[in-house]
Amino acid sequence: MPKTGIHWFRHGLRLHDNPALVACQDEVERFIPIFIFDGKSAGTETCGYVRLRFLLQSLQDLESQFKEHGINFMCFHGEPHTVLENLIKEWEVRVISFEKDSESIWRQRDNLVKEMCARHNVQVIECVSNTLYDPEEVFSLNNNQPPNTCEELRKSCYKIGDPEQPVPKPDLKFIATHLVSTDNLYDPVKHKIPDLEFFDIKPENEKQKECLFVGGETKALDLCKIRIQYEKESFKSGKLNPNLSKPVLFTKEVSLSPYLRFGCLSVRKFYWDLKKVYVKNFNGVKNLYCPVEQLFWREYFYQLSYKNEKFAQVDGNPMCFKIPWDYHGKQDLFLKWETVKKIFYL
Repeated sequence: MPKTGIHWFRHGLRLHDNPALVACQDEVERFIPIFIFDGKSAGTETCGYVRLRFLLQSLQDLESQFKEHGINFMCFHGEPHTVLENLIKEWEVRVISFEKDSESIWRQRDNLVKEMCARHNVQVIECVSNTLYDPEEVFSLNNNQPPNTCEELRKSCYKIGDPEQPVPKPDLKFIATHLVSTDNLYDPVKHKIPDLEFFDIKPENEKQKECLFVGGETKALDLCKIRIQYEKESFKSGKLNPNLSKPVLFTKEVSLSPYLRFGCLSVRKFYWDLKKVYVKNFNGVKNLYCPVEQLFWREYFYQLSYKNEKFAQVDGNPMCFKIPWDYHGKQDLFLKWETVKKIFYL
């Protein structure tokens, strides 16, 4: 039986700058890329029509890139540790790789998978590529605490140095020609990407049927080139952060947020592309943090949430201060807020 490896896609829905995928490919004789619909991963627990469509389009784009080289991309349904354990037994999988998820809400899911792999003596490859910096390294420089301000994060990052460079895309042609085929494992019905009808999620209105953001790595890289050119022209004219003076949140030619969120575009690639064009084209007084300011804000919130499982709520969240609006049952503070009176609550 050939040494078999699985790369488990979650958020990092791309081939470029995917170090876990590349490491898995280098370790095995048979390579299988998969996605698991568990009702939670990639935001599927609370997503609506638009977000789910974007996810499915992103998976279809991955499938298309693999299929072009004769590689089968497979989808499964169920709890990840159960699905993967069944595949380990059925296909004698020896290596499982995935991108390290920097949100603490996924830690239990990943720990269950790691514990299961340890029981079966399966190698786990987990690499950081969702954030510019490894949260563990940032925490170690901050007394095992999250940075309380973006400035604290910058100080930690300054000690670490520049983020790692993005890794090249895997050689799919090499995988297809040198590794063992998975055609005998692939079931085009059982392993297909489901459509929107499968999830019974419908658009809330007619406008949602319009596809403003087309999901997928291919589209993300095209838009990244347009965005870098947009920034380049701004730098040449002596301006920084053109979005501050001319916001374009809903213009797909320059908006990359959903692609960064789903990992269709590597944040490290975007960082280095932006930094290089800034150094080459901006003639004013250079501050290397300025062109990537918004990326550091993204980084800051990922670092804040890394070990905080209650980051998305108020109750029990150490980052939040809960104001007792219904003070002594009189709603005094709420009424003051409602009538725009000042509240000093320390």
